Amino acid sequence: MIRNSNRVDTAEYSKERLGIDFTTKRPISADDLADSFKGLASLYRKEVALTTNSEFLEGEEFVLYITKIESKCIYTELAGYVGAALPVIQAMDYMVTIDAFYHRFASLMEFFSSPLRRKPVLDTSMPVVSLSTAKDFEKILKAAGGGGIKLDTRICKSETEHTVIQSFEYSPPQVLSAVEGVKEFIAEHSEKEEADFKMVSLYFDRINRDKLVGARTTPELGRIDAISPRSLPVRWVSGLDDKRVKSVPNRFGVAFNVDVKVDYARGKAVAYRILKLHDWIEISEDQDPAHFDE
Repeated sequence: MIRNSNRVDTAEYSKERLGIDFTTKRPISADDLADSFKGLASLYRKEVALTTNSEFLEGEEFVLYITKIESKCIYTELAGYVGAALPVIQAMDYMVTIDAFYHRFASLMEFFSSPLRRKPVLDTSMPVVSLSTAKDFEKILKAAGGGGIKLDTRICKSETEHTVIQSFEYSPPQVLSAVEGVKEFIAEHSEKEEADFKMVSLYFDRINRDKLVGARTTPELGRIDAISPRSLPVRWVSGLDDKRVKSVPNRFGVAFNVDVKVDYARGKAVAYRILKLHDWIEISEDQDPAHFDE
């Protein structure tokens, strides 16, 4: 993917580069490998826009270029093109962009591989992750093929010499955990985007206190007047939202502000899948005895 395959002038590419090594444990498809580089390129473009005065840059400067591929597993060296953009990039110091990209990758790996992704995150150093970023990251992880990933930043002195500035190495279990985490994130946030109704009020008529009937737990029943006057079974897509709701002392005296997907059968609403809990307000301090578990 060198810009000019007939004549490669490395002076046209940044000396600050990124090395990435996928220690694959199994063969991966050509499509997955291509997608992994597409994911890297997409994340890189976002980082360029954040760390440089991107309004002065041309299309070439937003592209991540492969300057070296070795046959040892899948080992690649990546650089940005600085030919036409050199004055702009020099003013910012190109290492800022590569370093920011490197740390963004590390923060995403930590976020998706950690159980903290399922809990409220108070640490402001954790990334705010968009659905598109998660999809880009998932593409990158596929190239590991069940193995590990090693990432480094480097300064290249020549075609054969470079100095590694910093590096991260992720073990196969950590990469697999990140794969599970990113899939979970994408599934949850994709559902949220497809809400049938947003910001509607949910009232509980029966709550689940883990009381078993036979081998099943009794379903929670809730009413959303904007959709149906009937009480319907309620399922929470997010485990975190479910825990937040269960922490409310008197759920019968509260209106929950939610985004919901409605399941239909024969044209009638039969169940609610709550995609997102926004907040809640108290509507009554009195608890109706009819609202206790059946």
